[in-house]
Amino acid sequence: MILLRENAANHTRGFALTLLKTFNSTTTNSGAATQDVVSFIPAGAIFETYASIVDTIITGCANWTIGTSADTNRYGATLAVAAGTVANPSTYAGDWSPTWGGAARDLRYTAVGGGVVLTTGVVRSELIYMTATNLHA
Repeated sequence: MILLRENAANHTRGFALTLLKTFNSTTTNSGAATQDVVSFIPAGAIFETYASIVDTIITGCANWTIGTSADTNRYGATLAVAAGTVANPSTYAGDWSPTWGGAARDLRYTAVGGGVVLTTGVVRSELIYMTATNLHA
């Protein structure tokens, strides 16, 4: 935990930042073009970084993307379906910087090419984020 104070002399205002991480292992067998991991990014999270690895080959499509419902390839576009494929900061779309999210957000896998469905496969994901807590007296 990191304590940040506006006035160190009287300690009357400030907040604490806590670094957290969450894991999720998802079987991509929706039979649809997309599959969501509901509320993967918690409400109020200060999103630091995300990484994912394909544990078991994804079938039913030629490639896949990973992102959110609003930006389906934010964390990786045209990713290979083979086991061992990684999505991490090197695959992010555009510039990357920590962002704050008021509401919880879903993580979305999207099938691209081939049969354009997620038939089988397992993707393991990790999110590193912070939370802020007010320290008002």
